[in-house]
Amino acid sequence: MEPYDLSILQQLDDNQQVLEILDLFLVNAPLQVRDLLEAAAHKDWTKTYAVAHKLKGSLGVLGAFDLMALLQQMEKQAEAAKTTGVEEDTLNGTLQKFIIAFSELETLLKKERNK
Repeated sequence: MEPYDLSILQQLDDNQQVLEILDLFLVNAPLQVRDLLEAAAHKDWTKTYAVAHKLKGSLGVLGAFDLMALLQQMEKQAEAAKTTGVEEDTLNGTLQKFIIAFSELETLLKKERNK
């Protein structure tokens, strides 16, 4: 099973528009992932939360629900880390899982784009 589902986009019935959306994602999402990594490395939990939230929306358009679930966990962990700091290690573990899954998704979407 693919880690994404383009059926929502395909309902547009405009292949060119679907390709444009994929292109935008493939350019912008890696930048957001970089921002997420930097925010977590600097223990900026407010920014970590904000970037995770933004990325979650982008992944929703692509039907990447497993990655969205990881980002939702990160949002909760970042909120907890802001107040107690106890979720920091857990958040970093979730972030590593997300990075691996995102890398796989990115590779698959590039292949999808070039079909």
